[in-house]
Formats: sequence, structure tokens, C-alpha cells
Amino acid sequence: ISIAFWFKRTANTGTRQFMFTAWTGVTCELTTDGKPTFAVNRSSYPTITGNAITTSSGWVHYCGTFSQTEGMKLYINGSLVASNSNTSAIVWGTTTGQIGKYSSYASMSAQINDFRLYDHCLSPMEIKKLSQGLVLHYPLSDKFFLSDCLSLLFENILKKDKELQESIEYNKIT
Repeated sequence: ISIAFWFKRTANTGTRQFMFTAWTGVTCELTTDGKPTFAVNRSSYPTITGNAITTSSGWVHYCGTFSQTEGMKLYINGSLVASNSNTSAIVWGTTTGQIGKYSSYASMSAQINDFRLYDHCLSPMEIKKLSQGLVLHYPLSDKFFLSDCLSLLFENILKKDKELQESIEYNKIT
């Protein structure tokens, strides 16, 4: 998976601030001293942590990735800042995901923008492009899409043609 978003701190609160959480599966947070972290199965494995981000840092691009072959990686502004070899399967738990808050903790003192959750691990080049404000495009399979559209189109044409033929036959009889 990959979780990517932009954030801008509006206050240094000295408390843990959750940017995203799907407890106990995945968390993205700022520590009490403003360091961004990324964790998968936090109760069993350690988080990975980047350098402190202050309110003067402006907009910051955050991306955490996880795969069962590559482990966890944390990118800040397109650069890899931390990683580990945690390759255990994600335990999602039963709570819903939350952006900017977790449970009884205070809401995050920040703005969050362009939140993205991917079902795959983004490559370093894709993360760099996102951090530069570029849009990632994942083309649909043209063959699959076109054949489905054509099938539906012809199906509807045949249906309408059959209805028209039945109507003509009915009008001939009456």
C-alpha cells in the first residue's frame, strides 16, 4: 500500500498528532517533537521516523509505503528518510480509518490536502513526481474498456432492433 498527502503544520502543540490511522493496521503521525512517523502493525513492530517538521516548513509531502517484500518506507518531499524490513501482513482491526484525528487524541494542528491511498507500493519515481505536484495517471486497459463498451452498445442496439421488429409485426397483425 501507499499513503500520500500534503500537510502544513499550523501549530507546534507538543502532543502526538495523527495524520491518518486505521488502527492497528497503519498509522501516519507526528511525534510530540514534530517528527513524521509511519507504522504498520504498530503494536508488534516499531515505527519508522523522519526528521522534525516545524510550522515554518510550509507544505510538506508525506508518503508511507509498505509491501510484504520490501517492508516499510517513509518519504518526505520525495526523499526516502526512513525504512525497515517489517514484512508482516497488515492487521486492519475493526475501526474505520480517520484523517487528521485518532480516537480521543486532539485533532491535528495542521492542514491536509490531496490525501491518496493506493492499493500498491508506489515507486520512488512516482513518489518524487507526486512531491513535485505532478499527477500520476494509471490508464485503464483500453482493450478491456473498449470491448465492454462495444458489447453494451451492440447489446442495446440488438434489443432496440428486436423491440422495433416486434412492434412492426404487431402493427401488421392489427
